[in-house]
Amino acid sequence: MATVHNARGVVRAMRGLTEGALADFEAAAGGSGVTAGEASQNRALLLIQTGRHAEAELSLGRAVAAFRAAGDPLREARSLETLGGCSSDVACCVRRCPYAKALILQSGQPRDAAMTHLNLAEVHAALGDFGSAETQLHAAQVLVRAPGSDSGVAGWALRVQALLALHEGSPAGAALAGPDPDRGPYTAC
Repeated sequence: MATVHNARGVVRAMRGLTEGALADFEAAAGGSGVTAGEASQNRALLLIQTGRHAEAELSLGRAVAAFRAAGDPLREARSLETLGGCSSDVACCVRRCPYAKALILQSGQPRDAAMTHLNLAEVHAALGDFGSAETQLHAAQVLVRAPGSDSGVAGWALRVQALLALHEGSPAGAALAGPDPDRGPYTAC
């Protein structure tokens, strides 16, 4: 029955029936396993869209717990990343550091780990801690350079590199993060 509630919640959300969708996700989240985690994650994402961040954080905590209990570390990591991104208090986000937990779960997943490092770099930049932001950017760039890496992540690394250059008052440095025809589309890595 949980799968039915979760699916109906998705349909209702797509139709703009927010309260009905939230009720369906809540019913589906009452179970256990991956479906409960997915329903809690879906509920959290809808709550974020409606600006209800505190409720979303609670729902994401339930998603993390459900995925952990189900033995699904990749879904658990995604919920932790979402939790890090939706925190209503950015400084609190760094202290709780769901991103660090996500990185542990993403060992062996260089693309996902690189994106988490980039997200954490942006959090540090928002806090004005540019040294930590640069450290996280560098960690992502190392992962992006790995053989068989996804070039789309390199593009995100360039975006963060440009963002940091702008924060440091260097528009020219931000421009240098752009494509280089001699080296291919991604010069940061």
